[in-house]
Amino acid sequence: MRKRIVVCALAWGLVCGFVEIGHAESGIYLGYEIDYIDYGTELEDFVDNLDRLDVVWKVGYSLSIPFSLEFEFDTDALINGGAPFYGAGILYSFGADQPLRPYISAGLGWYSLDVELPLETVTLSGQGYHIGIGFDYHFNLKTSIGLGMTQRYVTYDHIDSRQYILLRDINGDRITYGFRWQVYF
Repeated sequence: MRKRIVVCALAWGLVCGFVEIGHAESGIYLGYEIDYIDYGTELEDFVDNLDRLDVVWKVGYSLSIPFSLEFEFDTDALINGGAPFYGAGILYSFGADQPLRPYISAGLGWYSLDVELPLETVTLSGQGYHIGIGFDYHFNLKTSIGLGMTQRYVTYDHIDSRQYILLRDINGDRITYGFRWQVYF
């Protein structure tokens, strides 16, 4: 059921993106990013096969071109009952009057990760920050697609487990490579 809801929401975003409703200079936008997550070596040494594809939902508000505030959350918790991730950041776009707009971004996040260990599945949690670069191509005033790369610096400092204790913080750094789709209102 959860997978159907997410698939329907993704389809809705694609369809609504081709409808031009107003001007996209400032205001709210919704979107999602399909990410390939490449976890850092310390976390991969701790657990095998973490690299994966994921969908991250984005809600943003363009204060005025070129600045936007962006909030994001991970859908893994919705689809698989996994641990959530939430983030907030600011995005600065270059070339506001051009269809192709490179951007830089930075922000903070609260991360959780479900990890299968021999005795049980545990949840690691912690905080971090991120920086990113990419570009968005604006088809019209209401729709854009883009590619981006984000480096996330995460420190997992808490473990939810009955069998294991965390003797030291775990470096959960990762790089995400994403395809973005956004609809502006």
